[in-house]
Amino acid sequence: MHLPILSSSFKLFASSFNRMTHKCESAALRSTLLNVVVRAGEYARMTRAANPLGLEAIQKSPKDLVTHVDTTNERRIREAVRRAALHCGFYGEETGGDESSSRFAIANPLDATTNYVIGLPLYSVMAALSETGV
Repeated sequence: MHLPILSSSFKLFASSFNRMTHKCESAALRSTLLNVVVRAGEYARMTRAANPLGLEAIQKSPKDLVTHVDTTNERRIREAVRRAALHCGFYGEETGGDESSSRFAIANPLDATTNYVIGLPLYSVMAALSETGV
């Protein structure tokens, strides 16, 4: 399965994406993750279109912003992963998480938030799955 939304910064994790050993649950988890990432991207696009003059953002660090879209997308992705696979860990850019599990999902709920806030259409939602030993 090719994920056009996946960033090169997650290539290490993406290489594990199609080689998971729990075939039945893995297929459902991959499908769930892909669907929720596509919906998160659509939510980001629609929210941005509804706010053409800009969005409110909080400065996490001198060069890092976070919006309600970041936190909403991350929460939705986390919840979808937990529903699809109870024993799958999760790590999100905004809230962190537990990547100590042998299997976990990783998400950047809105990459290039600064571009997003100022109206540049150069942003994405990214996610990957990783399984230790695969």
